[in-house]
Amino acid sequence: MALGLGALVLAWPNASASAQNLFLGPVARHKKPKIVLDPRLPTGPSRLELRELSPLGRRLCSARRPVCVEAIPTLESEAPRALLALETAWTRLVLAAGLPAPLRGDQGQPLVLSLDSPTLEPLTVTERLRLGPGIDRAAVVCHAGSTLGTPSRRGARTSLPGGSTERLGRNSLAVTGPAVLDRLASLCVAEGIAARLDPAETPSTRRGYALSLWWAMGEPGGDDLALMARSADYSEQAGEGRSTEAARWALWVEHFDRSRGAGELGSLPTALLALSGQRSPAGVTTFQNEPDSLDILRETLEDSRAEFAAFALEHAVARAQLGKEAGPLGRVAWGKWGALPRRWTLPLSSLPRRVAIPQPLDPLGATAVAVSIGVPPPQLELAVQIAWESPARFTWTILKLDAQQQELGRLDIAYEDRQTQVERRVVVTSEVRELLIVGTHLGGVDLSHPLDPDHAPFEPHGATVYVAKLHE
Repeated sequence: MALGLGALVLAWPNASASAQNLFLGPVARHKKPKIVLDPRLPTGPSRLELRELSPLGRRLCSARRPVCVEAIPTLESEAPRALLALETAWTRLVLAAGLPAPLRGDQGQPLVLSLDSPTLEPLTVTERLRLGPGIDRAAVVCHAGSTLGTPSRRGARTSLPGGSTERLGRNSLAVTGPAVLDRLASLCVAEGIAARLDPAETPSTRRGYALSLWWAMGEPGGDDLALMARSADYSEQAGEGRSTEAARWALWVEHFDRSRGAGELGSLPTALLALSGQRSPAGVTTFQNEPDSLDILRETLEDSRAEFAAFALEHAVARAQLGKEAGPLGRVAWGKWGALPRRWTLPLSSLPRRVAIPQPLDPLGATAVAVSIGVPPPQLELAVQIAWESPARFTWTILKLDAQQQELGRLDIAYEDRQTQVERRVVVTSEVRELLIVGTHLGGVDLSHPLDPDHAPFEPHGATVYVAKLHE
């Protein structure tokens, strides 16, 4: 794959701090007033450089690719297979897909996969800042665990530590087997690409990008199913942020790529990172992450709050229908466990009812409330009223589903900036078996300060859904 757009944006070392349009590039655009932020707000991850690695034991380096594997003595037997996996991932992502190659360190250090961790964490990544002119760039060192978590049970509540680390469960599996090593190596190389393009992005953004490439070009397995299931368990949490589930952002960029891209695998997600690259001021200890990938995505949607709200709602609906071969998430239909769960199911006989969503929504969190119709009586009409807290910005839609959970129609609710309540009348035809009310929280402090993934913790907001019969 030739990444024309991604290669083009790499030639812009002095990109403006204002977000550029992904499709139109650095063209003249309307001048927006500068948003003044509290200087105490975080702007990006730490720029502290990684100390020079001391040899762990056996170190193998490739004669064909700029990659090496180090291993503690107890894992030296895994080093040859890990090196082969790393070479394969480099070939697949850099040579075959045409993505930018991960950088070497300032002293020429190659990409290193270090088998050195005795924990249940499959992969952690540390950035090594590259010094020099131009936009911020970094090399990476990957640390693979000596054990891996097995897929967690559906609904199991397992915590995700900060950074770009995945913790998958209490039971463990030795780091053996080509499939496990292929996944680790692919994530490592992809994180190296992300660090080259924009090391200021949040760790979950970089890991989400790496996951999206693995899902598109690799063979997703049990660990990926576990991530999908956990993303559904925590569907109310932020869709983008420093401590969010990486799988959530991976689904976002997958949707964006499929619905707005030209079909080249990884092209739009890579261009998002390339266009968000910036130069951090000298002497600061944190990266300057403005604009971030979310800013670029918003600008590509014409910097329109209504367009962004429509895309966010479209994604929430796609999440609710995850597992189907059609649609913007059809390529990840294997991840059906990540479908947006129904937090309430209201039988027709129980109406009228008013329910509160069980957990308030973080920015880009989503929820779904179902109304079970069964076989509808003739001339059934329902009233739906949805209310939420001010000054939060929500957007909603109502899906009509048949007995096979296929969409028959949709009652979109127009987004308005300052509304806090919507009401709709729904005519239920004979084919409808369920109504699915889907909503998402758009986040942001106010209309002039949209959601910024670095400004966590986020403020969640609640909502209520009221459904009643009008005619039966």
